[in-house]
Amino acid sequence: MSVATTFHAIRQLLQPAKIVASSGSSLIITESGKQATMRSIQLDGVGAHAFFIQHDKCGFPGNASFAPHGSLHRGCDAIGFCEVDGDPFILFIELKSYEPTLPDVSQQFLAAECFLRYLSILLERYCNCDDILRWPQRYFVFHNQAATPLSKKAIRPDFDNSQPDRPMFLPVNSGAKAYARQLLNRPL
Repeated sequence: MSVATTFHAIRQLLQPAKIVASSGSSLIITESGKQATMRSIQLDGVGAHAFFIQHDKCGFPGNASFAPHGSLHRGCDAIGFCEVDGDPFILFIELKSYEPTLPDVSQQFLAAECFLRYLSILLERYCNCDDILRWPQRYFVFHNQAATPLSKKAIRPDFDNSQPDRPMFLPVNSGAKAYARQLLNRPL
């Protein structure tokens, strides 16, 4: 099944209010907290069909079944679906207004990974889509402490941020622009 068809199926399964589509080939991920100083990040070059799920606004799918547990109910700001050079990618993104530590974000990313696994099973069972868990996944935390503009070269090409407990922390100014190719260590 094509990436575009799978993207369409994802969008059909989820509430439209929880999805933000790309504008051109850009995604703007925002933080809505009133105290936040890291308000947004713009990702360019994500493909015309890219979108993200406002994961922190979705709530935990099993709220009616599972007892309260802080870690299960936390969400990252966005789970992005993009296509670069014809290859699909899933980007887990968190914006922080302080310099975060791994414990600050790892539980949010683990909950997002569980959400993605559930979504993947729904896509396979009800939409006859291929397993999206085979798509490369990357975890990013953008924060504005000691922020510097991103250069246009690859960002730490030897760094493996493909697991929830190994996100890449990037100090950038609020509203900064990042390029998907750069984040994914593809030539610009």
